[in-house]
Amino acid sequence: MNDFLAQHSDKKLFLKFWTFIRPYKLSLFVSFVLVLMMVGAGLIQPMFIKTIVDDAIAGEKRGELWMLSSLFAGIVILEYGLRCLQTWVLAQAGENILRDLRRALYKHILSRSTCFFHHQPVGRLVVRLTTDVESLSEMFTSGFVSILADCVTVIGIVGMLIYLSLSMTLTSFLVLPLLVVVALYFRKKMRWAFRNIKHYVGHLNAYLAEHLNGMEVVQSFNQEKNTFVEYENINRKVMGFHFKNISYDSILFSVVEALGTLTIVLLIWFATDNLIQGIVTAGTLIAFIEYLERFFIPIRDISEKYAVMQSGFASLERIFGILENQEALIQPLIPIKLSAVKGQLEFRNVSFAYKLGEPILDKIHFKVNVGEKVAIVGPTGAGKSTLMKLATRLYDVDQGEVLLDGVDLRNYDLSQLRRYIGMISQDFFIFSGTVAENMSLADPSISMDSIREASRMVGIHSFIENLSHGYETKLAEKGANISVGQRQLISFARIFVFNPRVIILDEATSNVDTESELLIQKALAQVTKNRTSLIIAHRLSTIKNADRILVLHHGKILEEGPHDLLIQNQGLYQKLYSLQFQ
Repeated sequence: MNDFLAQHSDKKLFLKFWTFIRPYKLSLFVSFVLVLMMVGAGLIQPMFIKTIVDDAIAGEKRGELWMLSSLFAGIVILEYGLRCLQTWVLAQAGENILRDLRRALYKHILSRSTCFFHHQPVGRLVVRLTTDVESLSEMFTSGFVSILADCVTVIGIVGMLIYLSLSMTLTSFLVLPLLVVVALYFRKKMRWAFRNIKHYVGHLNAYLAEHLNGMEVVQSFNQEKNTFVEYENINRKVMGFHFKNISYDSILFSVVEALGTLTIVLLIWFATDNLIQGIVTAGTLIAFIEYLERFFIPIRDISEKYAVMQSGFASLERIFGILENQEALIQPLIPIKLSAVKGQLEFRNVSFAYKLGEPILDKIHFKVNVGEKVAIVGPTGAGKSTLMKLATRLYDVDQGEVLLDGVDLRNYDLSQLRRYIGMISQDFFIFSGTVAENMSLADPSISMDSIREASRMVGIHSFIENLSHGYETKLAEKGANISVGQRQLISFARIFVFNPRVIILDEATSNVDTESELLIQKALAQVTKNRTSLIIAHRLSTIKNADRILVLHHGKILEEGPHDLLIQNQGLYQKLYSLQFQ
């Protein structure tokens, strides 16, 4: 698990969380004032019982009995009215805080570098944004202020007990040291159990997300049984830690109940002689027992709410583990504005490695002039896709520079930069939504005319118009209700919608049939005109007409030139070309 989990106490976590609480501190203050009023209304009730028993009933004062009973009923109604109002105020503040936390967490995730997503499974991130945040909601409504109210109630009851009888109070509290020791012990155990529950639930969700996405592979290789066994192993760990937590919670609750009953027995035994001798009145004893029972109610609640609070703090640990992650591309303090982009792209002595000591690119140097179409070919693992990721600044170079119009990409605003450099990856993605939303990525600034024009350029306008609802046709997750070629053509049209000055195509025709490839090649000729184009392709036939071809091998540029010249040179390109057409 993340080292973060072992480094933050409840106090430190709360101080970090206070950043999100601060804007709503007025609502929380109002909620706390209502809690004090509610507790006050509850604390005064046993004193009414004492007065009724000792004065009204003992003195047979019917008028006073009726009046005190009416006042007692009014205070009970007031207490529950205040409780209702306090719950509403607290819930409203809590939901606003959690909305802000979700927003901050998702915004933070969106700004992480590609490297971050390589070691953060999708299921784990989904749990952070959903289950972990919901745990905090329960902590607010059933934990934080409720525990505060219980603490105030306990302090108030102690004061009333001392007021009624100091000797009976001291006798009743003989069991408190044992109660404190037990509570502290089980608090630690429950925190440990909840931490493990959160860890393995995240692991379980990540495993589910991965294997549900890869179900075709699982079934094709007859791995259903092995996959289920592995899932069951993780599931058993989740269940095991849940049982541990339930055991700790039930033991703590039972201990508190038992100590409460034992305390009342001790009190009755101690007070019997005082009652007979008239030192203590019947009303005082009844009120004292009532306060004592009320004393153990918040104690019991606190033991229950420990579970809620520990679950919440375990979630906070994991949420701040994400929020404090620093794997982000650094934005310049004063970014250079992009206005009239020409589109000259240059790699200047670029070196890069995903892992220290394992270089992927080694001092790569080349320039793509405005309007030039340059293709990059080479064996698998040569570093072709890495070049594309550096050109779109999904990663930053380890050494050297990648420049656009003579300026290092790191000096541009990242979001603005990516409006001018567009990329189609070999791993194209279709979202669940309409065709139009997929092409515009639901950007409201993009018109339907632009979407239709892009479709015509790719040659899929007719296909889309023939769908059941045209451009408003709903696509399933990952585009499961259309063919692979159609999905890639839609993702290809997406790049035309955004109309970048530099176009990067990473295996853009790798998954389409011959007819679709011809459509793409036709569209490419039009869209790459007067635009800088950098193209990766395993199908060497698709880049024969490129202005230049760079042959990449072991992270270095081995050959460079147009297709015909490279064939004549009888080098690596010629070998790759011959192997492909044998």
